[in-house]
Amino acid sequence: MKYKRYLLLLLLIIVIPINKAYADCKEELKEIEDIKDEFQITYEYVPDVTEYGGYILTFYNPNKDKYYYDMFKPDNLECIEENEYYTKCYYYFPTMYSSEIRSTNKLCKESLHTVFIDLPYNEFSKDQVCEGIEDFVLCKPTYDKEIDYETFLQRVEVYKKTLTELEEKEESKLEEPIIEKTTSEKIIDYIMKNIFIIVTMIVATILLIILIVYMIKKHRERWRLE
Repeated sequence: MKYKRYLLLLLLIIVIPINKAYADCKEELKEIEDIKDEFQITYEYVPDVTEYGGYILTFYNPNKDKYYYDMFKPDNLECIEENEYYTKCYYYFPTMYSSEIRSTNKLCKESLHTVFIDLPYNEFSKDQVCEGIEDFVLCKPTYDKEIDYETFLQRVEVYKKTLTELEEKEESKLEEPIIEKTTSEKIIDYIMKNIFIIVTMIVATILLIILIVYMIKKHRERWRLE
């Protein structure tokens, strides 16, 4: 019997704080369900900040009066509020981060929502085979797909081969001799390009001649009658 009382007491000790925490955050938890997808963190990669580059993070908060981001912040990181919705932070090191959305209400101490963000870094981007083809997708520092080194080398080789073939085609076009057209060929080309205008002018000239002949004929007939 005493065992049951102790168990009941233990459950009360555990449940009461949980219920109290929920009660303190009840309004925020209810509201956050409707707007949680609005809390967004976007990023922009900057290559020259460190050896591995760095990221500018832009935090969007739909209501700064009621909510804030609780996220790890290095000592040397600078954050600037651009306006009532956007805050930019310079610079985050590439890795995975998570940010808790919390209430500015001091009574509500629970995390209301979590935003995850993965700041990628492609370790293959510094490989020697990427020299000269830094714009290739697999050589960009921000490439975030998993790929093994052997596949990486194969795709780089294919890409370089494709570039070489395109360069050879361009060179062969430049090396092709330019054949000068004869006067008759130029005339024929001009006629073919302007055939509609030429036909229209011919038809208009013929109609004008017919009209002139008709008017002269009518004028003569009228002169005879007089």
